[in-house]
Amino acid sequence: MKSSIITGIEAWEALSDYMVPAVNVRVTTAGGKWAAASYTEGSGSGPYYGYHLYDGGSRFGGKGVGAAAALINDALAPALAGMDCLSQSVVDHAITATLAGRGLPVATNVSSPVSFAVLKAAAACLGLPLFEYIGGAFAAKIPVPGFLCASGSSRYGEHSSAGGKPLYAFVAHDFQTNDEADYALWEVENLWESEMAKQYGVRPHRSFSMAIPKGRVKDDAQMWALMAECIEKTGFKGKVGLHADFSASAFYNAQSGCYEGLYDEKKRTRGEMIALVTDIAKKYPFVVIQDPLEAEDTDGFREITKAVDIQVAGSDIFGTDLERLDRCAREECFNAAILRVQKYATFSDCVKAVSICNGLGIGVMPCDSAGEDTDIIHYAVGLRCGSICMSGLSSHGNKMALIEKAIGPRALFFGSQGLKGRRFAL
Repeated sequence: MKSSIITGIEAWEALSDYMVPAVNVRVTTAGGKWAAASYTEGSGSGPYYGYHLYDGGSRFGGKGVGAAAALINDALAPALAGMDCLSQSVVDHAITATLAGRGLPVATNVSSPVSFAVLKAAAACLGLPLFEYIGGAFAAKIPVPGFLCASGSSRYGEHSSAGGKPLYAFVAHDFQTNDEADYALWEVENLWESEMAKQYGVRPHRSFSMAIPKGRVKDDAQMWALMAECIEKTGFKGKVGLHADFSASAFYNAQSGCYEGLYDEKKRTRGEMIALVTDIAKKYPFVVIQDPLEAEDTDGFREITKAVDIQVAGSDIFGTDLERLDRCAREECFNAAILRVQKYATFSDCVKAVSICNGLGIGVMPCDSAGEDTDIIHYAVGLRCGSICMSGLSSHGNKMALIEKAIGPRALFFGSQGLKGRRFAL
């Protein structure tokens, strides 16, 4: 029997770093190799993300995933047994076909962890690191890193659905090497933490970023100014910038037609939001602005993308809907797409998303939001992405350094060319 033949698939419910449990899947092969993947709904929500199968009831607030794990064990495990894990697209088709054959919709927390565990098992069978199995000899460039520095959804009102947004991060882009970029992040982050403690009595937690509580700052502009000051004081003006994930949909009141409590206590109309985002992109050192408007406002996204010269990243505007992604990309609603890797039903669907973006000149920015953890670094390098969401320093940064060493002398750093926007064009 070929060593890469799937001989076993086991799924179980597990805890996660998010507020919902995870589905863990382990795939074993005839040659004794095995790999595991974990999926949790995590961050990123809206109408364009996939369906999830939950248990309901009171346990885990209704978000238990025992039924999802059972469906994998009862249906997918026997259906995929005997298949070759090196034939990813064939396996992925079998996953969706098996669910369809039972009259079931494709639940992402059922299909995704199986698909990605198979992917990782295939890499193990060939003795290759995951990034190299995905990208081959072309996986040799390190994406621009960023590091989370502030979060919180309730500074100016209660926004329970915002999931800690808006998020802010420092992005180290104008450097020759990844080591230089990581060191710059270290310097800026240290000063930022110190200044926030001294000026506002808040100590952001390294690698997690404690939410800024209500009443500590008058508005987010105070923080933007302090972030810019920290960048300048450390000598990295023009080399380190800011990434803002506004997740504006969570702050949009459809009844009033206004955005409420996003940057301050004011209510802003659509036009005022577009004007503000355009203005801050020029006034402050932002290099990435993500989801600046509610997800249905494609015209507004397009207006902002055209007006600014930095990376405008779409996420909730298309979720994981491939048709929606293709349409929004063709209409130039953004110049970069957030890639929530494991939120796609299968790895094959994830590759389709990257292919759509590559074909239209849209940047791809992977995000660790569904249980990828440090594997997100492998996906970023393997899929040849120019930038990565908030994955510098800490364990993610260390993983990046390990991959860089594994690549060896061929390794290159994307630098500013990893970002989209007229400011970074050659």
